[in-house]
Amino acid sequence: MELAVLNFSTNPEGKLEYNTPITNDVLGFLTWERAVETLTKIKELPSNKMED
Repeated sequence: MELAVLNFSTNPEGKLEYNTPITNDVLGFLTWERAVETLTKIKELPSNKMED
């Protein structure tokens, strides 16, 4: 399983974000447990969403 942090603030299709506390690249060969742990960390990242 692979995971990456995507940034949708500049591209509606998302682009790989390499500058996060999670990783600086795509994470590969993850176990299910490690994937869930990483997704939790990604969810906790601050949002760049601009409010109307």
